Amino acid sequence: MMNIEAAKIKIIQFVAELQNETILKQLLTFLASFKQKDSIEPDAYLKQENALLIARTPTPASVSLETLRKEQSYSMERLNQAYAHLDRSIWEGEDIGELLNAI
Repeated sequence: MMNIEAAKIKIIQFVAELQNETILKQLLTFLASFKQKDSIEPDAYLKQENALLIARTPTPASVSLETLRKEQSYSMERLNQAYAHLDRSIWEGEDIGELLNAI
């Protein structure tokens, strides 16, 4: 069994190499859950499932709209503000049907 310092270094190296933002957020949430528990014993994380296996779990097949709103900080006010400041002149003279077909 590796000592705690070696384990920390391996975790840091793994996290530094990750490129998937979703996995990083899941890992952060998982690790934060240990910090929130006052009664957790120091080596309890060793008894838990491997954090890396949990972080590698695939994205769920479906996600609720409320979850997306929360994770992406969706706000109708911000959307309306963005639309209000949108430069519509970039589409001037374009045929809407052609633009939609291009999508």
